[in-house]
Amino acid sequence: MVGAGTGTPVVCLHSSMSSHRQFSLFAMSMADERKLIMIDLYGYGSAPSAPGERPHSLQLEVERVLGILRSLDVVHFDLVGHSFGGACALLLAAQHSARVGKLALYEPVAFHLLPASHPVRNEVIALAGQMHGVDAAQAAGVFLDYWNGTGFFAQLPEKIRQQFTAQVAKVELDFEALIGSSLTASDLRTFHVPTLLLCGRQSQPSAHAVAEQINAHAPAVELRWIDAGHMAPVTHPDLVNPHWQAFLQSEQ
Repeated sequence: MVGAGTGTPVVCLHSSMSSHRQFSLFAMSMADERKLIMIDLYGYGSAPSAPGERPHSLQLEVERVLGILRSLDVVHFDLVGHSFGGACALLLAAQHSARVGKLALYEPVAFHLLPASHPVRNEVIALAGQMHGVDAAQAAGVFLDYWNGTGFFAQLPEKIRQQFTAQVAKVELDFEALIGSSLTASDLRTFHVPTLLLCGRQSQPSAHAVAEQINAHAPAVELRWIDAGHMAPVTHPDLVNPHWQAFLQSEQ
């Protein structure tokens, strides 16, 4: 927990192949008003490996987050989530809406909200399939190139490639969780937590499809578009953080 503010704590959940550190600049911008609880999800940062239970689930991630909040005596909080962390945050808020004041998201990859026949959902399943049957470095390349553009992984320094490669096994579990969650788009019709949903115009159609699905079903969502890609909270925090900060500080 960081920050000296006395307002409602803000819980931050990061993307796959990342850690709580991706929110460092955001935490600095909010530290005078809020305490921030930046949690490493299973298999990332200083968090333990995911439990052996298969398939992996968003529910397991949410239960760990709730356990951490209990240990800190935090009952009411706001939520910020990006990508995989955004999907976790959405499920947590849907299940515990009385505890969540506001939800700020950037491209939650909640693919389970898409109909089974949706071509984008099938595209994501195919992407996960491409990561099977190849070595870890190739799998890391498939994943990172999908979200960042062809050739992104190859141009990274060797040390960074090795760090990403070491996280591939957890990414595969993340896909299991994202496809298998029981939360549906129809469930969001009764979801009234005030939500700011940011989406990048330069991101993948899969991220756009999920954002549009949430926007179409959840009555308290405001969808905003910015000129960036899927990893904007990391690559362009100057475009993302002011939206989140203003939303969380507003009287809405």
